[in-house]
Amino acid sequence: MTPKEAAQAATSGTERATVVTGETEALRAQVSTLRARYGRIEIALNKSLARVEALEPLRQRLESQVAELERENKGLRKKLQSLGNEKEKLGKSLETAERESKDAKSTLTRLRSSVSWRITAPLRRLGRSKSSKKK
Repeated sequence: MTPKEAAQAATSGTERATVVTGETEALRAQVSTLRARYGRIEIALNKSLARVEALEPLRQRLESQVAELERENKGLRKKLQSLGNEKEKLGKSLETAERESKDAKSTLTRLRSSVSWRITAPLRRLGRSKSSKKK
């Protein structure tokens, strides 16, 4: 190898070493940045886990309340259904009573309009006046 070639090879080796050293330093800086970032993430994660643990009793209490409300809701739905059935029965009874009342009024009207009712009116008045004089 000629001296010129030897000088070029030495320069090339030094340049490569400088480049590798620079890359190593850059990688070390990145590792340091990543470790710091990892530390901040770990702290945030631990805080979040602590909050989750602190909220666990509340979650359990809320689940219990939801279950109780669901049971109560089921009971209320049954009661509502029962009341609906009762309302329907009462509605039918009312319709029957109204029909019977209408029929009775109609019968009374026909009775009071009848000839026999009009003919016996003086007798009824006489009977009433006698019963009122006895008192």
